[in-house]
Amino acid sequence: MYSQETVLRLIGLIYEAALQPDRWAACLEAIGETVGGHALSLAHYDSTKSIANLEVTARFDPKAIQEYREHFASRDPWAKAGREHNLFRPGVVALGTDFLPDEVYEETDFWKDYGSRYGISGGVTAVLAAEGSLLALFNVSRLPGRVFGEPERVLIKTLAPHFVRALEVHRRVAEAEAHARAAEDVLNRLSQNVVVLGPDGRAVFVNQAATRLFAAPDGLMLERNELRAARAHDTTKLRAVIARALQQASGRDASAPDEPMLVTRPSMKRSLQVLVAPLRSAPHAAASFPQAATLVFVTDPEAQALSSETLLAELFGLTPAEARFASILLTDRTVAEAAEELGVSTSTARTHLHSLFEKTGTHQQSHLVRLLATSVSQATRT
Repeated sequence: MYSQETVLRLIGLIYEAALQPDRWAACLEAIGETVGGHALSLAHYDSTKSIANLEVTARFDPKAIQEYREHFASRDPWAKAGREHNLFRPGVVALGTDFLPDEVYEETDFWKDYGSRYGISGGVTAVLAAEGSLLALFNVSRLPGRVFGEPERVLIKTLAPHFVRALEVHRRVAEAEAHARAAEDVLNRLSQNVVVLGPDGRAVFVNQAATRLFAAPDGLMLERNELRAARAHDTTKLRAVIARALQQASGRDASAPDEPMLVTRPSMKRSLQVLVAPLRSAPHAAASFPQAATLVFVTDPEAQALSSETLLAELFGLTPAEARFASILLTDRTVAEAAEELGVSTSTARTHLHSLFEKTGTHQQSHLVRLLATSVSQATRT
C-alpha cells in the first residue's frame, strides 16, 4: 500500500490543480510517477457538447490521442465492456482486468492496431460522475508487463472523491472567470469612466474609458491602484467618501445614499463629477469581480458627445466600416447611395448590411434603421 504521506501529497496536488487549471497535467504526472503508470487522462464530458468541459492528459503521445479520437474511440474494448457490465456508475473504481482480461484484450483489433503501437494496456479507471449526458472519468493505464493490483485500485479509490470535489471547484472557478470576462467586456464597452474598488479601497479593475482619462491626469489620477485628486482637499474628501461606501458595502452602514462629489481640475476645465456607489449585494457580485466592493463613476462634462458612429460601434460591437455604413443609413439613404459615399462596391455594402442584421437581430432594413435611430437617441439622453 502507498504511504499516507504520498496520498496526502497527491490530494494536495489535486486541489491545487482545481484552483490553477494549468497544474492538472503536473498533477496527473505525479500520480503516474507514483504508480508507474503509462498514460493518464482526466476528462469531464457532456455528450450534448462537442467540446469537453475538462480534458487533460499526461504521459500520453499526442498522436495516440488524435488517433483514438478519430479512429479507435468507437472500438475501445474497455468502454464496450464497461457499458455491458454497467461499470460506468459514480464511485466505481476498477482495474482494467475487471473490464476485460488481458488475454481477451490482446486478441482485439484495438490492441493489435493501436494499443500495441503505443504500449497502452489496462490500468485503473475511476468513474467520477455519470448522470444524464455527463460522464467524468480518471484513467491511468500501465505499460505491458507492468501489473496493477489492489494497492493501485485502493490509491485511486482514495483519490476519487477528491477528484470529484476538485472538478466541482474547477467548474465554479471556470464559471466565475467567465462571468468576470463578461463583466469586464461590458464595462469596457461603456463610454462612462468606471473604476471597481476592492474592500481595501484599491482599484481591482479600471475600464478602458477610465484608463484613457487617467493617462492624461487632470484632476484625478490612479497611483498604486489608489484614487487621488490633484488637490489635497479633494483627495481627503474622496477618501472619506470611499471609506463610507466601503462601510455600506460591508453592511455596517446601509442607510447612507450614494455620494457624489466634484473634483477640481488644474486645467481650469469644468470639474470632474465623481459618484461613489457601494455594491450592497457584494456577495452576489463575487462571480463577476471576487474582490469588488465599490464602484466609482467619473463623468467629464468637457467630453464631447460621442458621434453616432462611435455610439453604434459601442452599442452593437460594429467594426469601424460597419459603423460608418450604419450612420449613413440613418440619414435615409439607400444601400447603393451608402456604397457610393463610402467608395465601396454595392456587394461590399450589402455584406455590411447582412452583418448589421446579425449583430442587431433584425431582418429588414426599415427595422434596422428604426433600432439604430432609437438606440442612438436613448444613448445620447443618458
